[in-house]
Amino acid sequence: CGVCGTWVWPTVRVSVAKVCGAICCPWCHKALFVVSGVTADPDEIENMLTEPSGVASGEVSGVPDGRMGAVGYAFVIPRLNATITADELRTWCRDKMANYKVPRYFEIVDEVPHNASGKVVKYELRERATAKLK
Repeated sequence: CGVCGTWVWPTVRVSVAKVCGAICCPWCHKALFVVSGVTADPDEIENMLTEPSGVASGEVSGVPDGRMGAVGYAFVIPRLNATITADELRTWCRDKMANYKVPRYFEIVDEVPHNASGKVVKYELRERATAKLK
């Protein structure tokens, strides 16, 4: 799983509800999360997060929420010499995205963890976000 790091048999063709609260689709390696009964796709949110001029890239992970089930936590990397705040991002997202897609939490970071092949290590981001919320 890209969310919790557990191994999923690659030939499984159904979505698997994990203990971590995410829904994993093993055949496409997406880590979807459910916000008040609506499935949110982090890839779609990440693509939209790169539209503001001050954002170089963004990574979104679902984190547990007592009221909504899960909510988005965005790790945003600003462009070189750009300044952007979480409030500016939140306002932009509310204007451009459906309410359930807008990440509840934004963290401006310099970099995100990558594995040896250069892919973002999503489960580390999720653990970091969950730890900050406790």
